Amino acid sequence: MTKFEKDYYEMLKGAGRYILKKRMEEIKELKKEQRSCKNRFRFQCICQTLSRLEWEYEALEGLY
Repeated sequence: MTKFEKDYYEMLKGAGRYILKKRMEEIKELKKEQRSCKNRFRFQCICQTLSRLEWEYEALEGLY
């Protein structure tokens, strides 16, 4: 079971605010790391992860 699936089921149970807050903090951390990254490969990895996390955040926010 992926992290997204776990969070999805928790959202259905009613723990929405906590999960969305935790996810937003993770996105902010990655954006901060992305700004200071000098390694091009790592930068691309961060971009892919950010796009996936932002998509997941929007999907979870739709449930809230």
